[in-house]
Amino acid sequence: MLKRFFKFARKSQARIDWDAIIDLGRQTAAGILVSPDSALKCTPVFAGVRVRTETLGSLPIHLYKRDATGGKDRATDHPLARLLHDRPNAWTSATEFVMQLEKDSITHGAGYALANRSGDKIIELIRLEPDTVAKEINSDSFEPQYRVTLKNSEQRIYPWTDILHVPAFGDLSPIRQCADAIGLSVAMERHAGRIFGNGGRPSGVLKMKGPPLSTAAYDRLKESWSNAHVGENSGKTAILENDMDFEPLTFNSVDLQFTEMRLFQLSEIA
Repeated sequence: MLKRFFKFARKSQARIDWDAIIDLGRQTAAGILVSPDSALKCTPVFAGVRVRTETLGSLPIHLYKRDATGGKDRATDHPLARLLHDRPNAWTSATEFVMQLEKDSITHGAGYALANRSGDKIIELIRLEPDTVAKEINSDSFEPQYRVTLKNSEQRIYPWTDILHVPAFGDLSPIRQCADAIGLSVAMERHAGRIFGNGGRPSGVLKMKGPPLSTAAYDRLKESWSNAHVGENSGKTAILENDMDFEPLTFNSVDLQFTEMRLFQLSEIA
């Protein structure tokens, strides 16, 4: 079904990683679809990714060489010194490069960069979209190799010597491994947003003495109360009609538990 949907030709022998396609957005137990990109819309996830990427991005990368006494000196004349410390390519600074690879490592499980060569010399490092890279084992040499899918669906295989591979723990994406925890946090945030979007939890109930209201009177009262006290108008002074009392409601154990669960999700995601 997926092959027909994406209109792949039968004659194509390109290796398709169906597991990766399906796992781009996984349905969690909370009913929330969590993918590497959508997870960043969850505030705790975004904050954690930002702290890690900006911290590493602020640290310079230096190359060193051993001297005759066993000490070390800056290897500023090394061909890679400029690429790693200043600018890995013409359009990316070293800070941006490190931050991008760290973000890819967190969200996708690994960051990749191509070592573009001129002869035997590496002249630039180019970040690769992690979704386009598949790590494999060469069946002849048993060395790792990387299959990169280009935008025109063409695939190229690079030896491990041409790819800078920055893996997360076990090449596992923290976002995908912890999708259920993130999905629960998003579900609770959406639930809280809907509650406050509708004027918050009921702060009280209206009680009226006498016979029940007619349908017309009930609809009029409901509309006027909603217009005056729901959404941005919540918290305003209420003007009650004849023989009507307002009885305030207090928070119960369920409300307090919901607040505690939201705090717990912050810690769990962190």
